[in-house]
Amino acid sequence: IKKLTENISNIESLNQNDEIPQKLTELGVTKSNINNIKDAVIKYYEYTQFNKSYFDCVGREYDKNTGRILKLNFKYVRTGI
Repeated sequence: IKKLTENISNIESLNQNDEIPQKLTELGVTKSNINNIKDAVIKYYEYTQFNKSYFDCVGREYDKNTGRILKLNFKYVRTGI
């Protein structure tokens, strides 16, 4: 999947009726599995982008009796390199 995400722009634009570039067929993409691969690659790409993101903690809510944290609020800052 990692190699396929490097070609995300090529994969997002593909349809089942399109001719598949050789670069992608070498990675196992066929007309019959293009939709499943496209979905998996897009989800993986979104996950990796989220995983590289930075967030700031902007709020905390504590239990008044125990002092344990009940809720944390975060603000998106940026996506890392």
